[in-house]
Amino acid sequence: MKVNFSRVVVTILLAQEAGARGIRANSKGVDMSGDEETSWTRFVQESYQSEALRRTEEQVGATSFSDAKLVQYFSLYCIYSATNGVPNDITNDDPRFDDIAVPNWLFDDNWDATNVDPCSETWRPKVKCNSDRVTEIDLSSNFLTGVFPPEVSLLASDNPSNAGNLRSLVLFKNEFLYNNMDNSWISNLGPRNLFCRKSPKNARLNNLNYVVISGLSLSSSIPTVFGSLQNLEFFYAADSLITGDLSFMEGMPVMKQLWVDDNPGLGGPLYPFIGDIESMISLSLTDNSLTGTIPAELGKLTDADAIWLFGNSLTGTIPSEIGNLRFLRFFQVEGNQLSGEVPDEICANTQFPSEVLEVLGADCSEVTL
Repeated sequence: MKVNFSRVVVTILLAQEAGARGIRANSKGVDMSGDEETSWTRFVQESYQSEALRRTEEQVGATSFSDAKLVQYFSLYCIYSATNGVPNDITNDDPRFDDIAVPNWLFDDNWDATNVDPCSETWRPKVKCNSDRVTEIDLSSNFLTGVFPPEVSLLASDNPSNAGNLRSLVLFKNEFLYNNMDNSWISNLGPRNLFCRKSPKNARLNNLNYVVISGLSLSSSIPTVFGSLQNLEFFYAADSLITGDLSFMEGMPVMKQLWVDDNPGLGGPLYPFIGDIESMISLSLTDNSLTGTIPAELGKLTDADAIWLFGNSLTGTIPSEIGNLRFLRFFQVEGNQLSGEVPDEICANTQFPSEVLEVLGADCSEVTL
């Protein structure tokens, strides 16, 4: 007996209602709003969503699954179907793929099974759950291709489906994964709930603690929604063709480690509000295109262990307030256009009896040590 997928479609529609817009079938651009039966007929044709629904239907015991479990399978299989051996602009433009097929996932243990629950923690790439809700997905270094799908938002912490409580999504080292120049699915995970209808403690993805999007071809700015996630402590977005500026950092309440390196399209200033992120321990913004001066407000990052700013286009002098950082072991600003001398307050931290500052990097021709 097959699953009554009108129930699944209605559940998905309700789950998406809290977002900024409904799911769209990738290949046809079909809007899932409106009458679900008519939309269902169009929705199933030639899209990764139809493949995800087919795989969900094939699960042993699917007829007795709860709505939450059905949506959980559907969301995970959307990821699998949209990014497994699927061409995109990157692969189409890469001559290395002229005579070979786009590779499938390196590992897909139990993702292709019909009798293994994703919360069994036997799927590889890793899926972890708590109380039968997906909390972690690690897809790193697995030859993902195609375009990462927005249906991951169905696993958000306050999504009506109750399919997930997603805290960690790891995508780094997938050089052929693309976003079609659109990161709106990240913002659609909950900015309306963050700023309008619900308090932050109930905000979608508010439990997210760890984000790794390094090595992706994002080709867009980082959504400002990340600045409002109340539990986000670790953020890594190196070598991802990030554009825009650092405005996404404003308001980050508990960020501890933020590494956004090797993104030549990332410019703008080091905003003074970065100094208000008092929880920051490690800040790495190297080999980007940052301009302007180093704000004295960075001297308020009293718990900072490392600040790496080398390889940008920063100007002016190094603020003496950096010397207030008594736990700072690494401070590197070489490869900029700085002038003047390294302040005595900073140099004192390299000397006995303090000697806490282990690495101090500056261009000797421009900044006097």
